[in-house]
Amino acid sequence: CIDVQPLRVVVDPPVASIAAGTALQLRATTIFSDGTSREVSNIATWESSAPTIAPVSNLGVLSGVAQGSAQITASVAGLRSTPVPVVVTAPEPVSLTIQPNDTIVGVAVTQFFRAQATFTDGTSQDVSVRATWSSSSPSIATVSTYGQVVGVSRGIATITASPASIARLNQ
Repeated sequence: CIDVQPLRVVVDPPVASIAAGTALQLRATTIFSDGTSREVSNIATWESSAPTIAPVSNLGVLSGVAQGSAQITASVAGLRSTPVPVVVTAPEPVSLTIQPNDTIVGVAVTQFFRAQATFTDGTSQDVSVRATWSSSSPSIATVSTYGQVVGVSRGIATITASPASIARLNQ
């Protein structure tokens, strides 16, 4: 009879970085003395050193709540994992909305467009001055770096804004 004993608990990934407003599934595995392993995420006791920054659910789902850092551990049968360092970064943009939508700009007429970004933490911000603006047809309508559109000639042009350098400003 071979006496197989649990040796250690390992958490994967061993290091994590997530944006505020996002989540990551962590996995806990028990390694046994005979070299076998067993996934134990659903029975492990999960703990965060900073639950206001990076809480972890009883199933190992890590959530980014606020910028900062934390250490996550999983415990099973009296064995505790090596702490997993976690960094929660600033929220990231997930969508960009341009206003006005479907507008007509006359020749030699100026219209200011706005870009509103929504971030992973559910907040939104006007990012018009930080977006990268472009026109599908500059011979019909031009757009400045601040979203100022000028009608040049008759026709149809699509004005777009991209979040190339958009990050949420701390308020």
